[in-house]
Amino acid sequence: MSHPVHIFLPGHNDRMAEELARVLPGRRFVQLGDSKDFNKALPSMELLLTGHPPRNRWARADNLRMIHIAGSGVDALLPAPDLAEHVVISNSRGSHEAHMAEFVMATTLSMAYNIPTLVRQQQQHQWRETFPRPLFDRTMCVVGLGAIGRSVARRARALGMRVVGVSRSG
Repeated sequence: MSHPVHIFLPGHNDRMAEELARVLPGRRFVQLGDSKDFNKALPSMELLLTGHPPRNRWARADNLRMIHIAGSGVDALLPAPDLAEHVVISNSRGSHEAHMAEFVMATTLSMAYNIPTLVRQQQQHQWRETFPRPLFDRTMCVVGLGAIGRSVARRARALGMRVVGVSRSG
């Protein structure tokens, strides 16, 4: 029998467990709602999926083999001097590239075309003319040139925008 995956994503446990059950049928998931649940389960954990685990509690994690951070970095976990060296740490880097880039572009188009104002007017049964600011020939500054930033830049260029990229190092 496979070991259960402990999920510590307060506020998102149910949704994550549903998604994981869809792609990992037959796997058992243990949802940890708060730090108290986390501490109680820690000695029996082998596989942990988390976003922001409590810090400095790993000395009791005798059975822990892997921690997966549901984000692109591991800053929420490290440094962890009390974490056993054999524990594998992984993250979700790259998995959010497409939908985050699409979200950025959807938000950019929404602002350029005054969508929030138009929706508000529709809800109020009013109509006042608004003037869109088309994105073609405009400039977008992309701060961060990782996978998501590069994906945003490609989409902005496809809309005819001039793109200026700024990396962390300048």
